[in-house]
Formats: sequence, C-alpha cells, structure tokens
Amino acid sequence: MEERQKKLAASNYGDVCKRLPFTGCEGATPDGLINEDGSVVLKRPASAEMLRPVSAILQRKMTFWIVGKDKEIAEIDTHHKYY
Repeated sequence: MEERQKKLAASNYGDVCKRLPFTGCEGATPDGLINEDGSVVLKRPASAEMLRPVSAILQRKMTFWIVGKDKEIAEIDTHHKYY
C-alpha cells in the first residue's frame, strides 16, 4: 500500500471521528474553542482562496452554510459532514 493511502487527510478527518460513538477528535488541533466542551476547525477550499467568507458562502464555495431564498446566509448546516 502506498504511504499516502495510510494517512488521514483533513478532508475525511470528520468522517473518521464520527465513525464510532467512542471515537472523538482527540489529538485534533482546533482553530477555536466554544464554551467549555466545543471546538471549531475552519476550512477554506482552494476555490475560495481569494474570496471573503461571506462571498465564498453566497457563491456556494463553502457548502456547510444554508443560504436562504433571499440570498442571505441563514444558518449553519448541522447535517453537513464537517459539522
């Protein structure tokens, strides 16, 4: 097996953490903390590199936000695989 296939990539880290009920994200390096028991990890796809966050969300480059019919950012998508 190639060495790169053995490594855990950031793109599938959340899926691996959620695989089993006792599998937490221990060892993760969060970008921020929420209250006493939450963390946040920020991801920006290469396609949004030159965009401000709001523009990237409205242009659907960042898909973990729900955009309303009025083209306003409504809420975070709690069913997204990175949530």
